[in-house]
Amino acid sequence: MHIIYIHQYFKTPDQSGGIRSYEMARRLVKAGHRVSMICGINKIEYEQGKIGHEQGKKSKIGDILRWETDGIDVYQHVEPYSASMSFVQRWLLFRKFAGKALKTAKTIENVDLVFATSTPLTVGDPGRLAAKFHGCPFVFEVRDLWPELPIAMGIIKNRLLKWYLKQMEFRAYNAASVIIALSPGIKDGIIETGYPEERVAMIPNSCDVDLFFPGKTNEDVDHDPRFGQPGDFRFVFSGAHGLANGLDAVLDAVAVLKKREVRGVRFCFIGTGSQKPRLMKRAKDEGLDDYITWTDPISKKELARVLPQMDVGMLIFLNVPAFYRGMSPNKFFDYLAAGIPTLCNYPGWVADDIKEHNAGIVVSPNDPEAFADVVTAMMNRREEMKIQGKNARHFAETVFSRNLLGDQFVQILENAGKNMISPKVSPPKKFYPFIKSFFDRVIALFMIVGLSPLFLLFAVWIKCSSKGSVFFIQERLGRNGKIFRIYKFRTMVDNAITMGTGLRTDENDPRITKIGHFLRKTSLDELPQLINILKGEMSFIGPRPPVPYHPYKYDDYNETQKKRFLVKPGISGYAQVKVRNNATWDERIVYDVEYVGRIGFLMDVYIFFATIFCTVFGKNVYPGEENRQKISDTHKSQQGVQEKKHDE
Repeated sequence: MHIIYIHQYFKTPDQSGGIRSYEMARRLVKAGHRVSMICGINKIEYEQGKIGHEQGKKSKIGDILRWETDGIDVYQHVEPYSASMSFVQRWLLFRKFAGKALKTAKTIENVDLVFATSTPLTVGDPGRLAAKFHGCPFVFEVRDLWPELPIAMGIIKNRLLKWYLKQMEFRAYNAASVIIALSPGIKDGIIETGYPEERVAMIPNSCDVDLFFPGKTNEDVDHDPRFGQPGDFRFVFSGAHGLANGLDAVLDAVAVLKKREVRGVRFCFIGTGSQKPRLMKRAKDEGLDDYITWTDPISKKELARVLPQMDVGMLIFLNVPAFYRGMSPNKFFDYLAAGIPTLCNYPGWVADDIKEHNAGIVVSPNDPEAFADVVTAMMNRREEMKIQGKNARHFAETVFSRNLLGDQFVQILENAGKNMISPKVSPPKKFYPFIKSFFDRVIALFMIVGLSPLFLLFAVWIKCSSKGSVFFIQERLGRNGKIFRIYKFRTMVDNAITMGTGLRTDENDPRITKIGHFLRKTSLDELPQLINILKGEMSFIGPRPPVPYHPYKYDDYNETQKKRFLVKPGISGYAQVKVRNNATWDERIVYDVEYVGRIGFLMDVYIFFATIFCTVFGKNVYPGEENRQKISDTHKSQQGVQEKKHDE
């Protein structure tokens, strides 16, 4: 398969940060697949030449770097990202990357599957839209429960913004054939949205057991002033120094240790983030510098050399319940691979694993005295800590090995590509269809009364132009496949369906009457369907109702196509404003199913105004020359299948 892999923060071992995407993509390549990685790069890293691979740079086209590493074809966008940016600045940058990623994805040819991994959540948009563009499955990987976490932290308070982000989450999930969650809690959160449990796989972050070598003495690290003095008992924290990490908890404990006059311990912070300058200032102001060292981010390769020389790895987060289930921190798996015990200050699935496998100690959150007690206890029980370190490494090798979980990852993507699992579309929530139906009927009643003179005018004109009734009445398939009788102004000669091309009509079809041409071009022939709306059989906006035998009988639609019948049919729909009659029925059904998945007030407003535009300009009333033969052939093929089934 050719897989587009979208990850805004793609890193290689030559860079600082998690390398999950690099390792998973490398395994896809090893399995015989082609991977095109679309990612971003910090402008500062770019200017420093840290593009991910020393020999990787091939070319720069605009703001896109093209390079290759271990068989992965990389498309890298240069962005002025900084961890110190405000939430709004970062959000605007995320949207900008999403737009560029989609544009790049559309230029890549012969794509079989699109994979996108958060964070940020915005990568779901280019992922699902690129998959739609290429007509292939979309697989979404969820690393954090967005927007649940920032809402729980109080970062997002605006109700409209919360609603917008929830809709973005909903769209990404519902477009995905399969979703990969990085923790049990994340999996539960996805299922709680209504997504089918059987389509959610849990593959946590992994341990690079081939990169880390515990027990290997490294004198350079031991004497490196960045990590304190030789002989110090070293606690290390590697990763982002952001608001979510809650690193004040460590400084609070250090203040307690200082007060107790504990010596011989060093807290080594490796990384950067929005809170780092403030934390450094606090440490200096409180005289904690004798206990703490601050180190800039280091590459994964160097981290693999440093961590095994540390005594304990710290896993620190704010005491926010949403973190208990919605996290799969890279640093924890690095600590396991390095063979060092973990000191964790928050409950949840990771804490449970630490306790179950005796791979460290869990301390209560927001308790600096207890934190300090645990630090002292670990210093005084060094042999026990070594045993916990060995347990951690064994845990890494037997449960969280990258090789083991990487094989599972490849298998999931291969199955998604082979099976072409359809996106999940649920029936819309009850409150919106109820409100919509109420206003549909009220508006339809007023329109019937107000437009009655126009109805009378068209009735007289139709009767005078040709023989036959004023209305064309036909059975159609409605919601849940129920048959109803639809009303339209007659636009063709009487019994036209038994003549010529049957159900299919062309622009110069001789069966269309003079007034029929006008009514069809303006869509005014649909006005009598106000009666169907008043009866509760139709809506103003929804998929157009097909006849019971074309393009398929109800039972012959596949499970994905049947989802178009989860809502009431409409006078105008998403397929009508996108392609109208200039597409095959199967192509129109794709838009109908997408509408059901995205149904809502804003979507209906868009279709309403787009319908006015299409009506005014007569867009796609009849098939274009380039599509006429294809539509005709498809129609004949579907008609032949139905006749064969009827004979059987």
